[in-house]
Amino acid sequence: MDAFGDDVVSVAQQIPNRELVLVGHSMGGAVALEAARRLKGRVIGIVGVDTFGNIGLPQLTPRELEARLAPFRRDFPTAMRDYVARRLFTPRSNPGLVQRIADDMASQPPGIAIGSLTGM
Repeated sequence: MDAFGDDVVSVAQQIPNRELVLVGHSMGGAVALEAARRLKGRVIGIVGVDTFGNIGLPQLTPRELEARLAPFRRDFPTAMRDYVARRLFTPRSNPGLVQRIADDMASQPPGIAIGSLTGM
């Protein structure tokens, strides 16, 4: 989240407006919070869309977290395609769209994705 927050801060520093509202979808909500912390007073609002669905749930233990990450470490492309289909779409979603997004996400560097999942 630190690196993603840095990216948002870099962009925000180019915007002349004194006050900003950050909008983050899914993991972007956590990124918006990290960026707001660093932008010290410039952010007057944060909108999270499909963000923080796990608020109120107990934090995963290190063992539980590792169990969730293990499939990604073993076979990243297969685990990511499965994750996309099961977690990001409904059974009624357009199969071609699901496939395209799953393939795109599965082709990304595993270290970045696993780090992002860990950060969430």
